[in-house]
Amino acid sequence: MGNFYACVVMSRYVVIPAAGSGTRFRAGFENNGNAEVLPKQFLFLSYIIQFFADDGYVDGIVCAVPRGIDFLPQTQKVYFVCGGGNRQASVCNALEKVDEIRRRPSGEFDKKCSVLIHDAARPHISKEIVSKLWELLENGENAVIPAVSPVDSVIVDGSYIDRNSVKLIQTPQGFDFDMIYELHKKYAGREEPDDASLCRLEGIDVSIIEGDIRNKKVTYGGDLSHTIRTGFGFDSHQFSDDPSRQLKLCGICIENHRGLIGVSDADVAIHSVIDAMLGALAMGGIGEHFPESSSSSVNADSAKFLAQINSIAAGKGFVVSNLDVTIICDSPEIRKYKDRMTQRIASILETEIENINIKGKTTEGTIAKDGIIAMANVLLTSVA
Repeated sequence: MGNFYACVVMSRYVVIPAAGSGTRFRAGFENNGNAEVLPKQFLFLSYIIQFFADDGYVDGIVCAVPRGIDFLPQTQKVYFVCGGGNRQASVCNALEKVDEIRRRPSGEFDKKCSVLIHDAARPHISKEIVSKLWELLENGENAVIPAVSPVDSVIVDGSYIDRNSVKLIQTPQGFDFDMIYELHKKYAGREEPDDASLCRLEGIDVSIIEGDIRNKKVTYGGDLSHTIRTGFGFDSHQFSDDPSRQLKLCGICIENHRGLIGVSDADVAIHSVIDAMLGALAMGGIGEHFPESSSSSVNADSAKFLAQINSIAAGKGFVVSNLDVTIICDSPEIRKYKDRMTQRIASILETEIENINIKGKTTEGTIAKDGIIAMANVLLTSVA
């Protein structure tokens, strides 16, 4: 995320206002008889939380959600508070929580604090922009926001103006915590378009950095345009004559069976899944990411490799919507283990069990007599 992290002298928090009703978003679905749609932000909230949680230098994440939302567990570094009557009130509630959790037992603070405020309706976050925001705040800026110029022509009061003079403001927006918290308290009850506008009211300079045109705010149902990508994976390994070699398939150990030859644990099924996901992401094959010549591959747990690839997919905004794995062998009998295999793979990929299908095929001795073959098809869907 940036070399400046090596000299961190401030604490970092993220505030995510997610307490809106999503009325305009739901309106896009009501004509299809599907009016009972969750507020739009809950389509992306888990992904956005994980995005910021993956930054090891963030001290805490506070989400403001509607009252009565009880399916979001409190976890380490992630906190939930009730939202207010509007976005500004929700942000203020979240900032109050940040103020509470950053205090030492003495009631004092141990270091300067900065905060990023990011709308839950913007799922396409850029690591580069987040890194730049933290860096500028670290270097003394009080307020930094990303913005892009419109790509369409702009008319104001019937007259065309230079669109390069117009800026479309995005989030996350970065602030010195004490400053923005005091401004939210001072202007409580007043509804402003965003957090940076409170700085303008006080004559505080706001630095603008280049935003990302992909970082659009999802407002209407029609704003969702999912990208679907598919991938196919294949792998095969021979049985080993080493009695100490353990057989692993889909991340579970198969007792009392010959293992497979390989540099890693030779989990042929997981290797096929990795290749399928890399294919869907257009990122080559497993050997390019986990070469056999690397010491880190020796006796490595293939499940950890798969978790890394899944993290890369999530960073690109993709989740596994469906995975179909076929394991071809005459032994072991896959159906005896498929439930455990399915649960394990679903856990690694952080998806529902219903999205995973694992099946075994015997060959009647025609192929794979001395080993196991695995094939996988995966469907990745963009978060938004």
